[in-house]
Amino acid sequence: MKKIIVLLFILTIFSCDSDDNEVIINIDDTAVYKVVFDANWTAQTHPTNYPSNAHFSWMVGVTHNEQNILFAKGLLASAGIESMAETGATAILASEIDVKIVSNKALEYKIGSIIDGDGIDEFTINASVDYPLFSWVSMIAPSPDWFVANSNVSLIIDDEWVDQIELEVALFDAGTDSGIDFTSPDNDTSPKEPVFLIAEPPLGNGLTVSPSVGRIIITKQ
Repeated sequence: MKKIIVLLFILTIFSCDSDDNEVIINIDDTAVYKVVFDANWTAQTHPTNYPSNAHFSWMVGVTHNEQNILFAKGLLASAGIESMAETGATAILASEIDVKIVSNKALEYKIGSIIDGDGIDEFTINASVDYPLFSWVSMIAPSPDWFVANSNVSLIIDDEWVDQIELEVALFDAGTDSGIDFTSPDNDTSPKEPVFLIAEPPLGNGLTVSPSVGRIIITKQ
């Protein structure tokens, strides 16, 4: 009888160890999300030097698994981010994402539309348990090199697909042009500076940008 009890005890220990080492996420492998950019940049909300043709460029959104796939605060902007932030163009950035897709660091990307300062843009995008992060960018236009973004938004929380996430957009300077106003002439920053959060006028108050120029709403379909 003692031998049987000892054997059962040993088997119980090994069974517990095996369970502890397994991580099981019991959710669908894939999910589809609608992404809405609800802009709020007007002469009333941000009156300082407000430009007559205020708008946002084509937003670029991507699902991925690598942190900071588009850019990182404190690091130099890629050629794609520089082009997007200075001109609104998306071709170079799209090519950079294509490389990430081939190397299994991103799943897919979507490109939206140009919208007014108080406009709305949206698209749907696929995510998976292997690519559960979402990031996006869009140029604040006109501007020297300023853009809005949210990075590394996790679509899985507590082992579940998130039903909805709503975030204020963050405002960044790409560190590639030294202009100080919306319509400043081109003035390439040399050497380039790391990407940083905008806090100074005309958009900021010296500490932050308040209110934000919009919000992003990500909803599971």
